[in-house]
Amino acid sequence: MRREEEKKVGPNRQQNVLVALFLAAITLIALVLFFGSGSWKEVISDPQANRLQFLLLMLVLPIFGVSIVLFLVFVGIKFGTLGGLLISGLFMLFHMLVAYLVSHSILRPYIDRFLGEHHWARPRLPPDKKLLYAILFAAIPGLPYAVKNYLLALAGLPFWRYLLVCWTVQLAMGIPFVVLGEAIRSKHAGVLFAAAAILAGVLWIGSRLRRKFYSSPSKEL
Repeated sequence: MRREEEKKVGPNRQQNVLVALFLAAITLIALVLFFGSGSWKEVISDPQANRLQFLLLMLVLPIFGVSIVLFLVFVGIKFGTLGGLLISGLFMLFHMLVAYLVSHSILRPYIDRFLGEHHWARPRLPPDKKLLYAILFAAIPGLPYAVKNYLLALAGLPFWRYLLVCWTVQLAMGIPFVVLGEAIRSKHAGVLFAAAAILAGVLWIGSRLRRKFYSSPSKEL
């Protein structure tokens, strides 16, 4: 009986150790970048700054709650629309993978406590409409990017469905910001106006969804 329990517990322990080591490595990289790159804000905002440093910052810092919007605009400025969207898509996938691993590891109680202290409630998805309500939740503006990733990871969605919903919606909502960055770089008034109009439309639709399905940050969906 004990051997059977050890077999069940063993892989979970191994997974938790791997997650802990992985997060420790990411945290170390974040600290080195945050404190060792002079001004990390200059690395992000300066078009002439080291691109590799910018990419590393974009890969790591949003996991810890730094706004993704800032990176989306400047990745458009630095790499253009197509390059910016490709980089954003790959990096967002990494952020969501980390969020899911963390939320299903030994760190889950700490994530729950942190979210609870900030009155961010885990979405309660109806069993017969899980996918629909997860999409609606991901599309609602107002909640930080990292918080959405963690909350949806805790909502009981299977891994691949979580990635499908989170990645598709978050990337789609990020497109106007990348296009806006390209427009700023090229100083193309038409593209700038179009990006601003699309962004305004996305925010308007999102605000309507928020009022209908998620009236306050502490209310469960």
